[in-house]
Amino acid sequence: MDNSSLPDGPALAYLRAMVTALGAHAGSTCGFTWPERYLTRPEVAICIGLGGTHVIFWNPFAGGWFCDRIDEDDCMLDEAHALIEGAIVPRPADVVSAVMLQCERQLDALPLIAAETSVPDGTRLTPAQQRAVLGGALAEDVARRLAVYAAEEATLTHA
Repeated sequence: MDNSSLPDGPALAYLRAMVTALGAHAGSTCGFTWPERYLTRPEVAICIGLGGTHVIFWNPFAGGWFCDRIDEDDCMLDEAHALIEGAIVPRPADVVSAVMLQCERQLDALPLIAAETSVPDGTRLTPAQQRAVLGGALAEDVARRLAVYAAEEATLTHA
């Protein structure tokens, strides 16, 4: 599932913000095989490899961010655990904190409690987010939180 090939995917700006926040820890964002119970709508899926042994993935219908181990064929092993609690679209820094706990094998500290991304007044959905809401791929409140990242990205691009 190659999110980078979705030029206007509803979660693409959030994916890019997450990869930026993860820095050197971020690996591939495509090519992973998901266990059936974690499958989500492809247009909203986010998946990021970590060091060739783990992958973090975002499934808004299952509660947010999870981590699973992967095998040599990049197939998830269906041993996922939640990274974040309390937020479907947490700020990238909170996800990075949870990933660091994962990397340090402090699994008893997970899931990390995080707040939802705040949505400023006037935040507008992108056309892709509008389509995702209309098509049932995203709840409107989740799309609005994702729109924050698209707006931040647009501001940086036009600055």
